[in-house]
Amino acid sequence: MSYDPNLPNRCVEPPVARIPNHDFTYTTEPAGILRFAENTDENGVGYQLDGIEGYIFARCSPEPGCMPEGTVKLYRLYHPVRDDYAIFPESELAQKLSQGYISLIVAL
Repeated sequence: MSYDPNLPNRCVEPPVARIPNHDFTYTTEPAGILRFAENTDENGVGYQLDGIEGYIFARCSPEPGCMPEGTVKLYRLYHPVRDDYAIFPESELAQKLSQGYISLIVAL
C-alpha cells in the first residue's frame, strides 16, 4: 500500500486508508491522554492528540427520556478478522453487526 495524500486522514475501510496501520483511540479522562502519548513502541511510534471528538455523559435511567437533548447512545464492538474495535452511534448498530462486528454490545 502506498501513501496517497488525496485520501482522508481518518480511518476508512481497507484498502483505501491513507496511512497503513493508522489507529485511533479514545479516552474520557485527562490522564488517559498522557498515558497514550507517553506509551510508544520500540520505534518510538505512539499516539498523537487529535483533539476533542465529543463528550460522554454518565448513563442515566430511564433511557431515552433521561438523556440530554441532542445526545445519542454509543456502542463499542470488536471485529475479530480485522482486529478492530469500533465506536459508533446506535443508528449504525445493525450495519456494524452485519459487517461482522461482534462481542458484548455494551452502551457507553
